[in-house]
Amino acid sequence: MEKSKLGIAKELLAAGIFVGALAGGYVFAGLMVLYVLLKEDDQWLKEMAVKAIVTLMVFSFFMNAVYLLPDVVRWFGTLANVLDAGWDSYKLTSGLELITDVIDIVRTIFFLVLSVKALKHQTINVPIVDDLIKKYV
Repeated sequence: MEKSKLGIAKELLAAGIFVGALAGGYVFAGLMVLYVLLKEDDQWLKEMAVKAIVTLMVFSFFMNAVYLLPDVVRWFGTLANVLDAGWDSYKLTSGLELITDVIDIVRTIFFLVLSVKALKHQTINVPIVDDLIKKYV
């Protein structure tokens, strides 16, 4: 296994970036991406680091889009209460919260699978993310 400039295998570093992005969020992922882009020479490692943060951003986008829906539904529920229309938004907002829970579970599983794949010097093709990486890295 080829070593990174930190002295650990580049596969282990990539896996650590994926797990760190999952656990530590944007601060850790951003710092690691900066380190890899500025200090490391390996193209695969650079792509994996960028993939970690871009994948995190894609999941955040979907989570924020779904989080917006309960607010909109509650607004309509409040409006209905003001107008005395008798409409209850609780069931719909509860259903939307289930969707956000599913997205969070999928995100966790996806990042764990990406980290295991990185240990084997492999990856999972994600068209949205991979297209962005090919275009900008």
